[in-house]
Amino acid sequence: MRGCSPRSGLLKRGKYWRGHSRSANHMQLSLSLYVMPLDCRGARHAIGSASMTLAAAMAPAALAIAASPFGIVPAILFLFTPRPKAGAAAFLGGWALGIAAGFLLAMLLGVWLEGWSPGPALAWAKRGLGLLLLALALRNLLTRNRPTEMPGWMRGIETASPAGAARLGLMLSLANPKVLLLALAAGAAALEAGLGLGSGLVLAAAGFAAAASLTVAAPLIAYALAGERALRPLARARDWLVANNSLVVAAVLALIGTKLLLG
Repeated sequence: MRGCSPRSGLLKRGKYWRGHSRSANHMQLSLSLYVMPLDCRGARHAIGSASMTLAAAMAPAALAIAASPFGIVPAILFLFTPRPKAGAAAFLGGWALGIAAGFLLAMLLGVWLEGWSPGPALAWAKRGLGLLLLALALRNLLTRNRPTEMPGWMRGIETASPAGAARLGLMLSLANPKVLLLALAAGAAALEAGLGLGSGLVLAAAGFAAAASLTVAAPLIAYALAGERALRPLARARDWLVANNSLVVAAVLALIGTKLLLG
């Protein structure tokens, strides 16, 4: 958008009209103020429209990750440890980093398959991701009543250091097939929406990770604002998520899987 600034236009016009009458110069400056923004408006509108398209493409997967209990439950559990704020903040950082890495991985895979122009291979990859998500949703429904043991990572939260909390966040996001598939789906959607290489890619990954991590950050924010008074409602939320984990995850995966299949 070089040359799109009204200020640069004013300076050029003013220099050109130097030596002319004051009224003529004033008229020219007035015309510059009026005309130059009109030249820029189309470019700004195009950029804004592209940003909205990109955000709309990534939003479903970000909301799906945010609505899932994968990161919310451990984020709450860290608030019941001896170092609640440090542990929860470190877990949040690792979680967001893993989501951003999954998003970037999808972009790199898409570029490797077809370059920066979406084509049939990307469309088939999206359908494959959709089928995998639907299969995982069905599996969650079929196994929802089976008794499950407490995961090993959950038993280690009480004694985890901040570094261990960050590693756990990275593992539960990047190494969790359900979260990874959702991040891959977001990356594929962003590539199809026209996201290119450069600073925009990094900003898109950071924005997607931030949106998907809002619910993981929420318990820490509540604890920072309300202190131990927030622990009781957070514990109730944790218990509900644990009890309804399979149904919540199945609904989230089914919605995103269906969207990917339908295009």
